[in-house]
Amino acid sequence: MRLINFNRLKAWLHTCLTDHVHQEPEAASSIANLRVIDCHHSGRVVVPAPTECEYVALSYVWGVQGPGNFEDADGFPPTVMDAVIATKKLGYRYLWVDRYCIDQSDENDQHNQIKQMDLIYSHAKVTIIAAAGKDPSYGLPGVSRNSFEKVYTEPLNSNWALKTELPPLFSCFITSNWFLRAWTLQEGILSKRKLCFTDYGVLFLCNSNTTGNTCLECESFKDHAKKYKQLSIPMESAMNGIIPNNILEAQTSEEKLSIIKVFLDAYSQRELTYESDSLNALLG
Repeated sequence: MRLINFNRLKAWLHTCLTDHVHQEPEAASSIANLRVIDCHHSGRVVVPAPTECEYVALSYVWGVQGPGNFEDADGFPPTVMDAVIATKKLGYRYLWVDRYCIDQSDENDQHNQIKQMDLIYSHAKVTIIAAAGKDPSYGLPGVSRNSFEKVYTEPLNSNWALKTELPPLFSCFITSNWFLRAWTLQEGILSKRKLCFTDYGVLFLCNSNTTGNTCLECESFKDHAKKYKQLSIPMESAMNGIIPNNILEAQTSEEKLSIIKVFLDAYSQRELTYESDSLNALLG
């Protein structure tokens, strides 16, 4: 089994954090009652976020049954367990995961935390996106147990399929279950830096205010983490036309309404397990 070269991922993050200009938010201490997983402890240990806490966030698909049905002896499903490993390998101690950092038995806490999803994801140093599998039992490919696909198959028609050794990683990302879910729309948009784990490699996306573009880096599992050529693509392409990159720069009412319309159009095409969640998935 080939594993991810985390030194390369750390290099991407370092370049972004030091060379790219972002509208960085205030300290994470401004987020009320923020709780995080302490990855330095074995098992499930959720603690109040320390002052000036630097943390990684996880964005993933719960699945029909919910993450609790896939938990192992340590109290985490494979995707979350792999995210804990990835967090430590990236050089961070704390991880935010909605299922465990929001009190699922407290409706008030759920309501308050959901309302500040924008703060939670925008404050994260990087968001790990689980863009492989349909639920948390799948894991993050290339992190621990889970292997990667060796051949990419793209159906051409009912009789023929195209097989290649070098899959289009970005296409894998925008056709993933994660990309089609309603809850993950705001998570992807609000996160400044994203590491997207697919079956064929890892994409790094960041939103830089200097160029108005999204930097796209690819880590392929082929030939021991061979690196794709760096690309620079507009944010509209990176998120498949979801929302303009200048969302925060809208000044007039007309500009703001136009952006809201684009956002709602994209949101309405996404999937929800429970229709009752349609408002909550937008509250951030």
